[in-house]
Amino acid sequence: MERSFKNYFCFIVTSFITLIPRSIDGDFNTMTERKELRNKHIKGNLVKSMTTETSIECFRECNTLTQCSSMSYNPRNNICYMYSMLKYSDVTLDDGRMYYLKDVNNCLTEEGYSYKSNVMLCIKFYNVKVTYHEAVSTCQSENSSLVRIDSQEKQNVLYSFLAVDKQFTTGHVYLQGKRIPNTSEWEFDDGTPITYLPWNLGQPEAYDQIYLCSLAQDQGMWHDCIGTQLFGFVCELKLF
Repeated sequence: MERSFKNYFCFIVTSFITLIPRSIDGDFNTMTERKELRNKHIKGNLVKSMTTETSIECFRECNTLTQCSSMSYNPRNNICYMYSMLKYSDVTLDDGRMYYLKDVNNCLTEEGYSYKSNVMLCIKFYNVKVTYHEAVSTCQSENSSLVRIDSQEKQNVLYSFLAVDKQFTTGHVYLQGKRIPNTSEWEFDDGTPITYLPWNLGQPEAYDQIYLCSLAQDQGMWHDCIGTQLFGFVCELKLF
């Protein structure tokens, strides 16, 4: 009887501790709860799912996966989800679920980068007018790359920057992406097919325009560009 009571008491305490909003410490990073997302189920780019006794175990597993940038855990059913990115456009209720984001300290804000935690983007806007290849070289010199836009959420972040900065409201900026030769298909630098393509009306135009760019005055929608035009550009620093 005494042992049963102790076990029950330990279960209650463990459950209570699990529900306390806090940062979770680990071997490499910490995670902080996004309190505004509690009790919601948000779909995302799923890296892994598993059943764990506590959120700590979920975090430790996420910490071993380079592509895992956030996690959710529900102590009511012990289900843990690990994501590379959340998709805030698809939300349902899930009583008890909590969300945590890996804390980031490697987005070089002192060098002009900005961190957008909701899409895990660390980006820097350049108003220097250069060709596509010069833009690529500049990003590479900072151990970054042209920004990779692969979702509506990231596109929204991009446009929000372009729309409010007077340096970009009337000009193009280069983005990562190029047309596969002699096709209508597009790919990122690593050869991954680009499936999210928010083209502006009438775009893409011609097969000799093989690079991607965005225009703020067209709501940030995409254009195909020759690559020799002198535009601004956006670098992305990989965080995970």
